[in-house]
Amino acid sequence: MKCSLLLFLLLLLFFFIIFSSTSKLSGAASIVRTIAVDPNHKGDFTSIQEAIDSIPNNNTHWIKIHVAAGVYRFVIAGAPQNTYDGSVNIRQALAAAISGDKSSFYNCSFIGFQDTLFDRKGRHYFKDCYIEGVMDFIFGNGQSIYEGCTISLIRSAMKPGFMTAQGRGSPKDPGGFVFKSCNVTGFQETYLGRAWGAYSRVIFYRTFMSGIIIPQGWYAWNAIGHE
Repeated sequence: MKCSLLLFLLLLLFFFIIFSSTSKLSGAASIVRTIAVDPNHKGDFTSIQEAIDSIPNNNTHWIKIHVAAGVYRFVIAGAPQNTYDGSVNIRQALAAAISGDKSSFYNCSFIGFQDTLFDRKGRHYFKDCYIEGVMDFIFGNGQSIYEGCTISLIRSAMKPGFMTAQGRGSPKDPGGFVFKSCNVTGFQETYLGRAWGAYSRVIFYRTFMSGIIIPQGWYAWNAIGHE
């Protein structure tokens, strides 16, 4: 009799524990709010992110987000704009800027539009290189030799072109560009260069020049009277 009573009490305790646990789980999982997301404007929001953002911080309640079938387009990271339908103010940009001394370049291409190669300062040597542009696209005050290089003028609405803009500023300045055994070609008329400094110095030696060179050759620019 005592054993039967003890077994009954144990079973009663077991079912009480199970019932209590089930009640707690049921209470914890009770959903207090359902948010509907529909891309066709038939819900609370049209994007999943908007639904997530609507839930307050430190929320302690179960909230269900129901996502309706459909196509959702959104950017996970970054800006919504892209380069295809954007706009930009196009300006000149350097392809390379060289300031170190005793630098040399072999079989390199420098491609740009305006101010392509900034031969800023120092002694430089360019061998068998390709340099492209239309406006002051070899400029600076380097003390440089260009040997066996191709200098190409691209087609542009900016006319005429100016190949060089050398910036030597005084008679004692050692800067200057020497083009030796080069090939000057392209698609529009151009000056060999214009004077960026009062004592600009550019030399073309044994260089082939196509018919694009303006007969005058040089443009005084900022150094009128120093021709």
